[in-house]
Amino acid sequence: MKFIGWLCMLLIPAWALMPFGIAHGSDYERTVAMPVSETEAVITPWLESNGFAVYRAKSDQQEVQLEADKPGTRWRVRLKAHSPLATRISAQEESGRENPPLSAFWEYLEGYVKMPSGTSRQTMRATPDPVHRQLNAVVCLFTDRGGTSAQLTGFAIDRQGLILSTAHDLKPGQELSVQFRDGRESGGRVVKLDAYRDLCLIQVPHALEHVIPLGNGRYTPGSDDALFTVGCPRAGLGEIESGTLDGPPRRVEGLPLWQVRMHIEPGSSGSPVFDEHGRLAAVVKGRYRGTNAVGFLIPFETLQHFLESD
Repeated sequence: MKFIGWLCMLLIPAWALMPFGIAHGSDYERTVAMPVSETEAVITPWLESNGFAVYRAKSDQQEVQLEADKPGTRWRVRLKAHSPLATRISAQEESGRENPPLSAFWEYLEGYVKMPSGTSRQTMRATPDPVHRQLNAVVCLFTDRGGTSAQLTGFAIDRQGLILSTAHDLKPGQELSVQFRDGRESGGRVVKLDAYRDLCLIQVPHALEHVIPLGNGRYTPGSDDALFTVGCPRAGLGEIESGTLDGPPRRVEGLPLWQVRMHIEPGSSGSPVFDEHGRLAAVVKGRYRGTNAVGFLIPFETLQHFLESD
């Protein structure tokens, strides 16, 4: 399978929440069931395909402002975080004529949000014993933003109470609920976050019995090497999936990222990925929207750089 271009690569983060489509407001504002980063990735290629040159006028974790220009027409599009998995969009034509009309823009977004997800999955490989021995270190993470429940997967890396996960829309100091494999629950708090690498550390107020060792991580799995992950898809802990890398590592905004043939469900971002010897190789970042069979992984190299940074 060819690597999917980044303007078309639409990641579904591990948040699990009640799905909804486009909430209709005025002709110029709508709310869509996607995080800001994905919404920008959806909008930009559509604007460019309609002849616009697209520029970022403003960008941070909570808001992005885009300016789109073509001869005789200028649009301004503002994307603002509404919840962990929702974006408030305002789109206005500042000058020129409606070509294309704003209605076509909203119709495109509505069609994208309603696009069904594929369910094809590879034949499952038998899970090696070294991978099974790591499973007790995997946890489910729950948080609440504006009355909306959201979910990630994480895994313990230090007996002093440190858990690693992706940073999808989290904030430093944010409180979470941590559910362990044996059913116990605990509070947790984000103590380190790197939005660029999309990784964070969460501290729980007690020692951890099971951890995943980082000293023998797998840096460069081969294209034929089996990979295994366990996470919390759709609020359930313990589902193991297997797959293989789908092409060489890519560098996106200076960081390596792997594409993988692996079944990945909402709720799985932050899941550890192991080789057949139980060595940590990567962290699940997300999946390609429209299919559950193509995923994207943050490699062990990036994880190590995150942990070593100030």
